[in-house]
Amino acid sequence: MDAISAFFLAISIAAAVWLLLAIYESIWGINLASPSCPECGSELDAITEPTSIRQLIWGGWTCRDCGCELDKWGWPISN
Repeated sequence: MDAISAFFLAISIAAAVWLLLAIYESIWGINLASPSCPECGSELDAITEPTSIRQLIWGGWTCRDCGCELDKWGWPISN
């Protein structure tokens, strides 16, 4: 196997791993939906203002009504 084939094989494997991580709700995935708060049921905005470093780096929401902090998939974060 020459260097170019090995390079394209490595890129293909990396793309497949990223796609699997995006599909199965890992921290590397992309969520295009805007969830509702699991505590009070209020709708959350699609565009957010981060209220913590974790939200700045990984995404997520803080509910305006009850203050519940959610990850980018809409699951509550327990501190």
